[in-house]
Amino acid sequence: MSEMAYRNGSFVTMEPDLHGPAHTMTESRHPHHPKRLRWFDILLLAIPCVAVLIVPFYNRVEPKLWGIPFFYWWQLMWVPLCSVFLGLVYLRLRRRRAGS
Repeated sequence: MSEMAYRNGSFVTMEPDLHGPAHTMTESRHPHHPKRLRWFDILLLAIPCVAVLIVPFYNRVEPKLWGIPFFYWWQLMWVPLCSVFLGLVYLRLRRRRAGS
């Protein structure tokens, strides 16, 4: 059974040393750790944040949607969209974890 350890700013997997004493563990470095966020995951998480933080972009009344000013429906639109982006990142992490 392997264990995780944090060494020198990165995670390493500690695996049993089958050729050594019974209770020793050796480090196994993985360059692409399955639980680590990659640049595309970070981009997917940043899109909703940036979309609602750039207030001058959506600080207006027109266009209205069913009589609701743009300012309000833009913010409300990002509530479910944020869940979609989080779900995409979760699925990508889960797929990587299953593949490793």
